[in-house]
Amino acid sequence: MFCVLLVAFGSWVFATPLGSAPDEPAHVVKAVSVWQGELRGHPRSVPSLRPGVDVDLDVVRIPRSYLDYAAAGQCSWGKPDLNAACGVRLSTSDRQVEAITPAGSYHPLYYVLVGWPSRVLSGGTGVYAMRLVSASICAGLLTVAYCCLRRRVDQPRAALALVVALTPVAYYLGAIVNPNGVEVA
Repeated sequence: MFCVLLVAFGSWVFATPLGSAPDEPAHVVKAVSVWQGELRGHPRSVPSLRPGVDVDLDVVRIPRSYLDYAAAGQCSWGKPDLNAACGVRLSTSDRQVEAITPAGSYHPLYYVLVGWPSRVLSGGTGVYAMRLVSASICAGLLTVAYCCLRRRVDQPRAALALVVALTPVAYYLGAIVNPNGVEVA
């Protein structure tokens, strides 16, 4: 069951363009910063989308390649006729730069689990690896759920229950860098 679920989640990992998933850039920045040694970052007040209203976000230092990734897919947000591949060219620079993330104050456990590829990979490759780690966690949790259900009902019913419970959104969230995928699983 784990392998079947991992293949299903894995297809979403590679089908979703880099930087195009909602909130994923903020979570990637948080995961990378945790593995750079910053559990929280430094709060900074920045202007919000509403004029005259500021919000407090955390500033962290991460390699340039991950900051470029975070901006790459955002060019298509709110533009359904534009392909998500419209983003900037991704760099492979490991030079440390400042990044702002609204996920800075979130609990670091999820980010510790998925962020480790950022220590050995850079940019898009690192994000795909983090997505695969997140997908593996979700597949593992759902496999445990399936095994628990199998103790109560026969295999066909357990499999049907899992198929019915897993909506496309569950696969989508489980295949990006976002703690909501693990919560759904």
